[in-house]
Amino acid sequence: MILLLVVMAICLIIGIPIAFSIAFSIAISSLVYLQVNQSVPLPVVALRMVVGIDTFTLLAIPLFLLAGALMAEGGITSKIMRFASALVGRIPGGMAMVMVISCMLFGAISGSGVADVAAIGAIMLPAMKEQGYKPSFSAALLGCSGSLGTIIPPSIVMVILGITMETSIGKLFLGGIIPGILTGSALMMLSYFFAVKEHYPRGERFSLQEVYASFKEAILPLLTPIIIVGGILEGIFTATEAGGVAAAYAFFLSVVVYKKISFKRLYEIFFSVAKTSAVVLFIISAASLFGWILADEQIPQLVAHYILSLSHNY
Repeated sequence: MILLLVVMAICLIIGIPIAFSIAFSIAISSLVYLQVNQSVPLPVVALRMVVGIDTFTLLAIPLFLLAGALMAEGGITSKIMRFASALVGRIPGGMAMVMVISCMLFGAISGSGVADVAAIGAIMLPAMKEQGYKPSFSAALLGCSGSLGTIIPPSIVMVILGITMETSIGKLFLGGIIPGILTGSALMMLSYFFAVKEHYPRGERFSLQEVYASFKEAILPLLTPIIIVGGILEGIFTATEAGGVAAAYAFFLSVVVYKKISFKRLYEIFFSVAKTSAVVLFIISAASLFGWILADEQIPQLVAHYILSLSHNY
């Protein structure tokens, strides 16, 4: 563990990106440990890293990332935000609530908190600054709201958790719906409290006509989480196949229906998603090697034994 932290610190100091610093520190510390103990030959190290990501279910990660990227580039974000603004824009702190609701809805499409923050933040942060919201408040709210993308299904984090813990991904998706909604509701209540305290401006007057018009515009993107979660729970397709369905549906909306993405831009999106997926899978493969060492050395059992020895179980 000390070697892991030292390697990570060195990687960060010399300017290696954080994602690669994490992967390098895990992989190098594991490799050094195995060589010092001379427990396994070098080819086994590479084999364990490959085995760690050699699973069909992990294919859901690049597919959901692709779906989120296509939705973000296809003008879906603005449609979702217009619908959210029509619902709560007039309430004190309405602009902040629009950010929370938009993150919830877009997170239910992309499955990625990072994509959530990037897509919503690029539009909402400048708009909130113009309306007088403090940058610190807006940034904090965006960070908290963006994390809803890891709770509300479909969530890439839940896919990784389901694979690692050998748990039903469908049940994890189902279990994330209510906590995600409750967390989003709590963030909106806090937004209302701070808006009243700081006298933030209200949005446009509530109009059923605008709600209907914005919902009609956003209905096709909003069907995405229903198709994904419903298909998994009904046993129509697996989590990985759901990622493929989401990517295909996002492609259909962005390229065919809304015609917002050119084929040249499509190549750039594919390339960007491939790079992001490679970073995520590299970290998972390194973590798999590290976890294999911990299991082989019975570290979890030793830690549990130490903790239990601190007290008596009556």
